[in-house]
Amino acid sequence: MKKSEGFILLAVSLTMSLLAVVAYVLNRENGMQASRDNLAMDADRARYAAEAGLQALMAKIQTADCNVSGVSTTITNSSFAGASYQATSTFAPISGNIVNPGTLVSTGTFNGTSVKLTRNTVYAYKNSTKSYPLQPNATDGIDTYLVSGSAANFGVDDLMRISNSRTALVKFDLPAVFPAGAIPETSRQSNGAADKLTTLSMREDGSGYVSAASSVYRMNSSWTETGANWFTSNGSAAWTAGGNFHPTYIAKLPFLVAADDWLDFDLTQTAFAWMTGRYANNGIRVATVPGIFSTIDLSLSDSSTGSKRPKMDFNYLQPCGTNGPG
Repeated sequence: MKKSEGFILLAVSLTMSLLAVVAYVLNRENGMQASRDNLAMDADRARYAAEAGLQALMAKIQTADCNVSGVSTTITNSSFAGASYQATSTFAPISGNIVNPGTLVSTGTFNGTSVKLTRNTVYAYKNSTKSYPLQPNATDGIDTYLVSGSAANFGVDDLMRISNSRTALVKFDLPAVFPAGAIPETSRQSNGAADKLTTLSMREDGSGYVSAASSVYRMNSSWTETGANWFTSNGSAAWTAGGNFHPTYIAKLPFLVAADDWLDFDLTQTAFAWMTGRYANNGIRVATVPGIFSTIDLSLSDSSTGSKRPKMDFNYLQPCGTNGPG
């Protein structure tokens, strides 16, 4: 009996020892995990501080109007919600003026953890906005229209009719005109409402009023004026029937449009995406709203009347050290 009790006592002791080891390991692992979590949270807070440093430095640079003396090369904040940051800008000055592009470096610190962020090829801008109207002629203009089910090209036509079976393609070569770093202005307001700072305007060339529920879409693929048709982008390269375009419209116009009036589409955000390289500039597609019967006659860049050709009113921010058109 005593021998049996000894075996039981040994088993209980071993089990208790094993449980103690497991508890120790679990507690140690929990402690290490908590430490890792704390370090990750500290790193996140430090990164937020570093981002704030970049934003604060950029705001200071953009209000200096290209004057180096108005820009502190280093700014610090030692009490940013418990964290701190130090941000430094490097631009090459000539005669007291900023020369683009520059570099921004910001280090955020929280609870002994630091995160360093660097932004290269940063542009500083003049405070004044430049306006530049683009209204290309038959030689420089890029526009055509597609007819459902047709392999014909209409790139040299001077007038197009868009309808449920016809869509227009229009493109303006923005980057070739403006200095590197130029971007569309996106925030100016008048009378409490945001302006259409970059506007595509197309002339309705008919008589009376027309029912014209129309929308514009960003093209996803490149195309050529003298080759694009319903089935191909350039006369030989196949694309989705009717063209490759993003399905969400950029801008939309109401139903009733006066004859010989302008259809104005707000392309501000799309132009910004083109100029900053977010999307390739493949132009836009103009179409009537699906399911609504309407037709619109629009003048193209080949029109003999120069004032009726498609135009883009472009308002942009000019990088320091440049003199863009307008």
